[in-house]
Amino acid sequence: MSKPQAARTTSAAKSISPTSVKLDAAPSVKSQFEQSRASTPSQTQSGSAMVKQDAPKPAPRPSPSMATGPDAAAFNARWKAERAQAEKAQRRAKFIAEHKAQCKGRSVNRSRSD
Repeated sequence: MSKPQAARTTSAAKSISPTSVKLDAAPSVKSQFEQSRASTPSQTQSGSAMVKQDAPKPAPRPSPSMATGPDAAAFNARWKAERAQAEKAQRRAKFIAEHKAQCKGRSVNRSRSD
């Protein structure tokens, strides 16, 4: 009726021959990773400092009803400082761009007058 116990296969893995597995012939993934990491320049991203600083940290905290006022005041102070820093950077970039345009205009005018 049925196959004898020794002739039955109980696993699909038994039907795969060891020569069919080609893992040893696969290229090294580590070398590919090292090459891609070396060829990619490290990029520094300028993001919000508040995002980095406000990461959750385990610390003893008062109840939410007691912390609302001080937390809001601290957040508003940090928000105001960050906004001021961003506005200062924008003003500086605008000033530099205008200064470069003026310098470029002066060099063009000087060469025409000669």
